[in-house]
Amino acid sequence: MVFEFILICSFLLLVAFTFDISLVESSPTGTRPHYVFDHAGVINDKYENLMDTFLRQLDDSTTAEVIVYTIPGFIGHGIKKDGQEIQDRDTLSNYIFNELYLDDIKGIGKTGKDNGVLVLFSSKPDTSGGSMRIEVGRGLEGNITDGIAGEILDTYLVPAREVYVKNGNITLLDQGILNTVISLGQYIGYSNSDPIYKLTPQTQQQSPLDYLGIIIMVIVFLAVFSLILRRRGGRNWRRWGGYGGMGWYGGTGGGLGSGWGSGGTGGGFGSGGTGGGGYSSGGGAGR
Repeated sequence: MVFEFILICSFLLLVAFTFDISLVESSPTGTRPHYVFDHAGVINDKYENLMDTFLRQLDDSTTAEVIVYTIPGFIGHGIKKDGQEIQDRDTLSNYIFNELYLDDIKGIGKTGKDNGVLVLFSSKPDTSGGSMRIEVGRGLEGNITDGIAGEILDTYLVPAREVYVKNGNITLLDQGILNTVISLGQYIGYSNSDPIYKLTPQTQQQSPLDYLGIIIMVIVFLAVFSLILRRRGGRNWRRWGGYGGMGWYGGTGGGLGSGWGSGGTGGGFGSGGTGGGGYSSGGGAGR
């Protein structure tokens, strides 16, 4: 009886976790087929969906286009100008922003508004040690100055990169990229009330995706514990629970499936295609 009860509670806990996610799924349209181009392979699917959903909503709300573009390094990425591969961070960032066709769309930002932003990240630095840059269209220079762009990188992406270089922590890197995107959105004039899009200091972050691992560990612990009790037999169980029962049980796992589990899981990849044309990067910052 105890074993079945624990299994039922574990199942309900897992259902509550997945139900929280399903409640917040949305289908923003946006104006581009994709907003995230992960050629470095450092963004997992769930984070890519979170970024894509946020950036579509940002586009729908403000018409601004923010693109995330990652490369494995500045040598061998294959992006060329005048027949030569661009191996300088700032030159490459400017070229992607203005000239590179992304899903057959040239330029980031709307024509006549120049309201595009590019977040470029490389797994390996260029010859000067740079590995990231925020490129800002002229139409958003008043919202995102060079100083603000640098501050965003220093607050979120630089610390995440340092951890990634030391131990390969992709989850923290993904969270750093997501936070960079969220912060840019706020300066542009858009914010999302879903808890998963809440900014927190990089050193204090715990990925929302990590909670699934916690839930799984709790379920495994409960299952193993119940099996041990069953093997000991009914007499031992009476010794454990005969004096008021398992008093700790009512609080196990409290809050594990709570508010963090919001945000989007992508959508609308087939829509859009009317964005682009920004063609005029005005400033930004690199690290």
